[in-house]
Parts: sequence; C-alpha cells; structure tokens
Amino acid sequence: RPTVAITGPASGSEFEPGAAVVLAGTASDAEDGTLSSGIAWRSDRDGALGTGASVTVATLRSGVHTITATVTDSRGKQGTATSTVVINARPVVIFLHYWGQGKARDLAAGVRAALDELGKSAYVVGGLQPAG
Repeated sequence: RPTVAITGPASGSEFEPGAAVVLAGTASDAEDGTLSSGIAWRSDRDGALGTGASVTVATLRSGVHTITATVTDSRGKQGTATSTVVINARPVVIFLHYWGQGKARDLAAGVRAALDELGKSAYVVGGLQPAG
C-alpha cells in the first residue's frame, strides 16, 4: 500500500477567501517508488482540486475544508492522507451611531443580513444618542 504525507499547509492553517493555498505532499510505494506526481487532491466542500506533488488553489469557499490527498499504485492499491484548512474572512466591524432605539435594532439587523448575504462575518456595535 502506498504512503502519502501532506507537507503543506499545516493542518488547521487559516487563509482569507481568494488566497492562493499551496497544497503539497509526497507519496511513495515499496514496489513503485516515488508516486508524488500522481497525488489527487480533493476538498470535502469543493470537490476535486488537481493532481500533482504541489497544487495551488485560490477558489476555496469560506469554511472548514478537509483536504484529502490520494495516490494509487500500479496494483490499484490506494494510500491517503488528510489535513484541515480554514478559509475565513476577517470580520467586518461596524459602529452605528443612531437616534432612536427601535430604529437601531432594525438598522443593525439590516446590516448583518446584508453582510451575511455577501458571506462576511460582522460585529455590529452601536451607540444610542442620549435624549435632550
């Protein structure tokens, strides 16, 4: 059975959406020798990512990805290795300054909904103008 090792990135590494993530690994087999060029890379969220000892991917969706590297030897036996990669945008921080308490909740909810639609996480903080 072939052995596979993911050499990069380190499991649990975090990246911004759109960042180039370089997946790298090695694979070998006692009978076939080095098989690294045949490593097939896959994300549990985004499917097939490419084949080779090193694959660069900049299209991973936001979320936690289990990355699987698989290689098959000449006898059809497979070896696999897995790692976790996190694609996570930095949160947006918004401070709202407003006049009325009822309207404040509506405005904050609207801002959160708009950012959720864009796939962004946000902290919405507000301040209420004192009466007078």
